[in-house]
Amino acid sequence: MIKLLLNGLYPCPDIVAEVMMDEGGQAKSVLDLGSGSGAWCLDVAKQFPHAQVIGVNITPNSQKTHSHNCRFETWDINQGLSPFYGQFDLVHMRFVHSLVDHHTSTLKAIRCLKPGGLILFLKAGPEVTEDRTTLIPAASSRMPDQSWYQRFWAC
Repeated sequence: MIKLLLNGLYPCPDIVAEVMMDEGGQAKSVLDLGSGSGAWCLDVAKQFPHAQVIGVNITPNSQKTHSHNCRFETWDINQGLSPFYGQFDLVHMRFVHSLVDHHTSTLKAIRCLKPGGLILFLKAGPEVTEDRTTLIPAASSRMPDQSWYQRFWAC
């Protein structure tokens, strides 16, 4: 459903492609916080075979399919992310419902980026109206600051 909603693995594919461009010899890395089933990690590992993809989740990953450039670690994001600081070109957080403090966790996720890195953050919430009566327009690639949650329910 999310692939359909985003028309792919993530929004702004041109920006992601630029950040993840194979620059010959310079390793690229991706961190997926709250990786769940691990499907997103495996898809990204396949799309960017020159990158190392790490999926982190509070429970052990039971993914049977593995890739040479993808691994999974068990980690509680609420305990901090300092072991991951400054190591990733792309950090992905999507529907991480187990976070105690979304704001603090997002700031810590940003610290996991290398200079010039990109964070992709998707949090669903009931924010589909501005004033409880006027619907916020559904998001699109031309209007990414609108409600992605609204777009999700419109599908």
